[in-house]
Amino acid sequence: MGYTHYMYQPKTPLNKEKWLDMILDFYKILPNFECFLDNDPKSDQRIHASANLLKFNGIGELGHETFYFEREPDLSYTKEDSEVFNFCKTARKPYDLAVCCSLIIAKQHFPELKVSSDGDLNDEWQEAIKLTQKILGYGLDFKFYQV
Repeated sequence: MGYTHYMYQPKTPLNKEKWLDMILDFYKILPNFECFLDNDPKSDQRIHASANLLKFNGIGELGHETFYFEREPDLSYTKEDSEVFNFCKTARKPYDLAVCCSLIIAKQHFPELKVSSDGDLNDEWQEAIKLTQKILGYGLDFKFYQV
């Protein structure tokens, strides 16, 4: 399947105020990996962080699948009756750092999210954990959801 990160979120919309706080944190950390992200105004893969959506991809061949996280989730991807499944294959391309940081930030603001990964917390995730801790003051206690 390839190197992938996974997330389950409630089917109900996430709290709007917490969402906006999450987006503000994303913007605080963005300068640390913005050079890896597509910001071409003509691209449908460009960075988009708003009141209802966070999405981005890497630049050209340095990208893979678009990271896509909605405050009001698409209910066509459900696990059981209470959760929506989402994933992003990054193939360990440079924008993977932005995806990992975004998942740490999302989990901080929404503890009910379940995050897991093909990566190892003690290896591939360490740069993102250290960066969120340094810039935002949290991240060291980030853990994967265990099935």
